[in-house]
Amino acid sequence: LIERRAGQQVARKLLDGEPVERHVGVECPHDPVSPDVLVGVAVLLKGGHLAGDEAIDLLFLDGNVIEFSAPFSRGIATHGTGCTYSAAITAELASGLSLEEAVRRAKEFVSAAIARHHAWNDIHALNHAPPTW
Repeated sequence: LIERRAGQQVARKLLDGEPVERHVGVECPHDPVSPDVLVGVAVLLKGGHLAGDEAIDLLFLDGNVIEFSAPFSRGIATHGTGCTYSAAITAELASGLSLEEAVRRAKEFVSAAIARHHAWNDIHALNHAPPTW
C-alpha cells in the first residue's frame, strides 16, 4: 500500500491514468509514480487537505477506485493523522481484515479521534482512546 497526501491535481492525474510527479503536491522522496508501475499495488490518496466539507480518501485497488469520506473538521489542528491512519490500517490488516475493510475502519477511527480531540487553548491533540460502544 502506497499512502500519499492528495492534492486535487494528484487525484485527477491518477483518475485519468497519468503519471504523478512530486511537484504537483505529492509529498514523497521517491521517483514519480506512473500508473504502469501500480499494477497490483494499492494506492491510498488521503484527501484531508483538499477543500470542501468532506475529507475524501481514494483507494486505488485492483483496478477499482473506492471512496471513503467523513465530515471535514475545520479549526482543529490535526497534525499526526497520517501516522495514526497508517497505524490503524496496519492494526486492522494484522487482525485479518481485507485492505478495503481495514482502510474503512481506520478512516472511522481517525475521524472519531479528530471529532473527540483534546484542546488546551490553541493546542489540539487527537484523542486516540477508543470510543465506548
